[in-house]
Amino acid sequence: MSQVDGDRYAGFNKTGIWGELFVEYPFTLNTSLHIGLSGVQKGSFQRFDPQDYYRMSLVYAEIPILYQYRFLGKAIMEGGLGFGILVHSREETELGPLAPIDSPKFNFFELSAQVGVKYYIWKQAGASVKYSYSITPIRGTGPSGTYRRVSGQYNNLLQLALFYMF
Repeated sequence: MSQVDGDRYAGFNKTGIWGELFVEYPFTLNTSLHIGLSGVQKGSFQRFDPQDYYRMSLVYAEIPILYQYRFLGKAIMEGGLGFGILVHSREETELGPLAPIDSPKFNFFELSAQVGVKYYIWKQAGASVKYSYSITPIRGTGPSGTYRRVSGQYNNLLQLALFYMF
């Protein structure tokens, strides 16, 4: 579930698909480094009434690099950075795609902070919750009237997943 801070809409109303291939390098019995290649859908969605809506759909190829710490035997806390490249973007309303003048260009690169928890239900499978927030804006919103404030829009993502490791 995602939302975009700075788009004037609130709530995690946009759902999407996430998939990842990864490797984990163990440092000790309880610590490891997770490096992945993922595809993730982000953006925002707001329905004003049954007919009227706004949707921002963003698709990223992302490389998460996360430090992991195992605790309580079956649980893992993880945190680190995600390096994302924008693959596809689209903004639309009930009238269709927004014109370029109404939809400023999105930034090609996104840097995000990520933190999460995994819990193994079986030896190779479990569930995870991960939160991700853009460190760099996904696009600007024009000049800001606030001193020393970096204006722009920022991805805000909450991932809930079931996983299986081969």
